[in-house]
Amino acid sequence: MSSTSRKTAKTRKNGKEQNGCECSDDNGKSPIVKVTFTTPPDDFAFSCQVACMGAAGKVLMHQANPDDDWIFLHTNGLPTSQFSEDVEGNGKTMIITDKNKAPGDFYYTVTIRDGQGCEHTSPDHRIVTTPPMIRNR
Repeated sequence: MSSTSRKTAKTRKNGKEQNGCECSDDNGKSPIVKVTFTTPPDDFAFSCQVACMGAAGKVLMHQANPDDDWIFLHTNGLPTSQFSEDVEGNGKTMIITDKNKAPGDFYYTVTIRDGQGCEHTSPDHRIVTTPPMIRNR
């Protein structure tokens, strides 16, 4: 077994990714990612680092605290041939639609606008050790 296979095998336990996300093919539900943003410094936290998709579907992103004054703008880095997104609820929710055309890990960043009108983007996956991603199987 390769080191990649061992790592993937270790991330699953009882039908769940150990990072708290259920895979879409495990229960037919869309993975939910709750996002926290605080400043200064710009700090993003994602409740689900790996949103696992077993078929075409949606990844639902919500503010962890709906009373926060920032809003979602868009994601960056997801190929448009496979992914699209919609921002709803006055910017409190973002829905990523995944056509699941190809397997693999798809890293992304999230851009938000804070209450003062400034835009902030989460760190790139080459900078942080646990970036958010969508894993298609």
